Amino acid sequence: MNISFQYANRSNTSVLLKIDGVLNNQTVCFLVDAGEGVDIDSLIDEDKNEYLTGVLLTHLHLDHYSTLGENLRDGAKIYTSEENERILDTVLSEANSNAEQNFDRQSIRSAVTPIADSVTIGNNLTITPVPAGHTPGATAFYLEFDTGNGTETILITGDFTRRKVAGYPGLSLHDTDTLILTGATSNDFRDSITSAVDNALQQGVSGSPTLVTASGLNCVHFSYLLGHAVKRSSQSLQVNIVGQAAKLYDALSYDVPNVRAIQQYDPAEVVEAGCITVSGPDIPNSGGSKLLFDEIRDDPNAGLIQLISSNRSEIAESRCTTNQYVLVNHPSMETIENTVELLDPKQVVVTHQTGDGLERYRDQFSTIVWAPKSNKTFNLYEDGKWSPPHWVSDGVIKKFSNDSQTVSLSAVQPSSVSFERTDVDLEEEGIYPNRLTQLSEHDSQNNKYSTTASPEPGPESAPISPETGQSPSGKEVRTDGAAAQPATEPVDTGNTPGGIEQTLRDIESSLDSIEGKLESRSEIRAKAVHVDSETVVLRTVSAEEMPDVGESVVLQRLTE
Repeated sequence: MNISFQYANRSNTSVLLKIDGVLNNQTVCFLVDAGEGVDIDSLIDEDKNEYLTGVLLTHLHLDHYSTLGENLRDGAKIYTSEENERILDTVLSEANSNAEQNFDRQSIRSAVTPIADSVTIGNNLTITPVPAGHTPGATAFYLEFDTGNGTETILITGDFTRRKVAGYPGLSLHDTDTLILTGATSNDFRDSITSAVDNALQQGVSGSPTLVTASGLNCVHFSYLLGHAVKRSSQSLQVNIVGQAAKLYDALSYDVPNVRAIQQYDPAEVVEAGCITVSGPDIPNSGGSKLLFDEIRDDPNAGLIQLISSNRSEIAESRCTTNQYVLVNHPSMETIENTVELLDPKQVVVTHQTGDGLERYRDQFSTIVWAPKSNKTFNLYEDGKWSPPHWVSDGVIKKFSNDSQTVSLSAVQPSSVSFERTDVDLEEEGIYPNRLTQLSEHDSQNNKYSTTASPEPGPESAPISPETGQSPSGKEVRTDGAAAQPATEPVDTGNTPGGIEQTLRDIESSLDSIEGKLESRSEIRAKAVHVDSETVVLRTVSAEEMPDVGESVVLQRLTE
């Protein structure tokens, strides 16, 4: 058995694996995702009996499937999860309607082969999909092959998270010899998703017509979170997911409380007071979201919430309130480090990174790392053993070869792998429940969290002891994609009924004091101590202080 790899496009989102020893007189080739710029004809040499056996499609974000139709050859199948297969045609139809692509949907449909448990190529190569978090339906792949002396395993993560996504489990970890790792990271997802959900809830509860725009699968994810957050808050609020996003929602058989899917709609009837309407695309200058945005553009009481993948603003001026949140659902660097430490593979191949982003990984882990600058073909496995990069010294190879695994993980069992959605847990989805205003008020009224602080979620994974199921710090971690439940100590938060009343009296007293000091002054001098898109906090200063306070403004007191 010989296995090699090469990056298949400039962004390194796609990788080509070539495997000898599976079929007689043929090199089996697998393309992992078909991203922008992939030209499979330039990567496969028929004179060497190389043939494309399959495309391993991890998920349905455009940068991973944009060249899918044009890179099918040799009767290759598209292997993916059953969930991805259920929504693929809707995704391709939407891409075609937006003039982004021109997919031959019929040829793609005929090539799609969803894997329920596993599929075996030849006699000794087994491919098993597992949930990967990141987006509804996303899958990672375990490739196992028999060497005659045992089984070796490659894990291809694709874009992943360890946390759940719209009910689907995060990436589960099993015994892995070589890890093909997506290196894309995001340290701000939890803050952004929590703020976006909180903002939508507050606008919806206030009665403001609220429109949320996002990409299709992000619409599904966000509607899932909103519906369950509304249920937990006991508010009376309707969430409408509409258009193509509703088709995705229905295709995945969601039935979320307080969420209504409307595939065909009249824009004037779905954007209304007391409702949050969710639609794509994320920038409302085309498609369904533009029609809906036109309904609220000139309404100063309405609100637009954009869930975007990068800092950009491409909408025309409007009178409604507009907020943008960058949502990139990747793991933090800490989570990636902990995942690699837990898997403890013999080597790691880093993908989805280029330039400095790729180079930072070369010394990131306590194992051998492949992060080459070129798209040449490199040998991963030959003559019965894993083959390290030629630039790694013998001393380094010996060091890593002598290190024993700190944790023994079980081999992946196809019969036990499940894409079934699990019980709702907003915190495991990345939400900080204690930061959601509507939940905090509801929980306080019910004394649900009156004496215990809501814990800040820690790292999504960490090295564990097989005996105790804990990390060295004592925190519980999970290898099945579920989030750990951190222990908390009871603390006095001041949220007991008596504490709340006293706090309100203190606030009222402070406001009375401030009002009294300002009552007789016609001019108020203040320094801005905090400014963001929604709030300006000012600190009053005296005339004597003004020269020393930096940038200041003079506010004229308004009188009735």
